[in-house]
Amino acid sequence: MGLVGTEWFYKSYSKAEDQLYNLVLQYKLLNLTSLTNCEKLMNDSVVGITDKAINNVCATYDIRNPQGVMELTYVCLNKFGVEWQKFQSIGNFSDYQMESLCDRESKDGLGGYMLQADIYLRDWYGCKMSPSGYCSNYELGCMQWANSTVTLKPIPELP
Repeated sequence: MGLVGTEWFYKSYSKAEDQLYNLVLQYKLLNLTSLTNCEKLMNDSVVGITDKAINNVCATYDIRNPQGVMELTYVCLNKFGVEWQKFQSIGNFSDYQMESLCDRESKDGLGGYMLQADIYLRDWYGCKMSPSGYCSNYELGCMQWANSTVTLKPIPELP
């Protein structure tokens, strides 16, 4: 019983910490200005993107709502994963174009917005555990579990 309970608890906790981080990240990203304009975001994010690729991507990802934003960020959060491959196929993008989408040095691109959101979350919640210097899903989950941090101090963008 102990081993089964431990496995169940760990799987449940892991899923909860991922969902918590994703929820906070998506609402912070949704609040960033250019994320309401898919065409502009794609032009600013993907090197050498075509109009056809922009139309295909923007028809697939509705970035005016939290779910659409999260689906788009999964592309960069799960590099070379299913979401990455789906996005690459929809836009017929090269690996170089995919890297440009998630480039955290790009100020006005998706990767740059994700970096801005990570910095904001780190400063808002005082994250210090992650080697990257930003809030990880694990750290945010621990903070919520131990102190109800996200519940007691939600970011202003959360409904």
